[in-house]
Amino acid sequence: MKGRAAEAMYQIFMSLTFVAAAGMFGWIAAASAKGTLQRNRFVGYRTRLTQHSDAAWAAAHKASVDYSWAAAFLSAVIAAGMAITSIETGTIICLVGCLLLTIVVLRGAWIANRAAAEVAGE
Repeated sequence: MKGRAAEAMYQIFMSLTFVAAAGMFGWIAAASAKGTLQRNRFVGYRTRLTQHSDAAWAAAHKASVDYSWAAAFLSAVIAAGMAITSIETGTIICLVGCLLLTIVVLRGAWIANRAAAEVAGE
């Protein structure tokens, strides 16, 4: 593939990647809000404090649920932006979006860790 076809494939792939991320963050947020996100090996804020106990895990994810929703929304916005813009603009949206997404997720992790520390007594 050359030129425009390769660019289109890149944009489609990246858009679908962010759609998947939006779905994942949305699922985590919904499960956290309901209190059904069990401690596991794959998803969630996995720190020493959040994994201290089931109560610490639940408190951490309940406290950070707004950040999980924000990550889901931001991922969807990035996906849409990449899907409807030029390759140059889409790349900028992707880079800036990834930076913002990292900030949101790290802030959520900080909130989660703080809530877990309260439950763990640290």
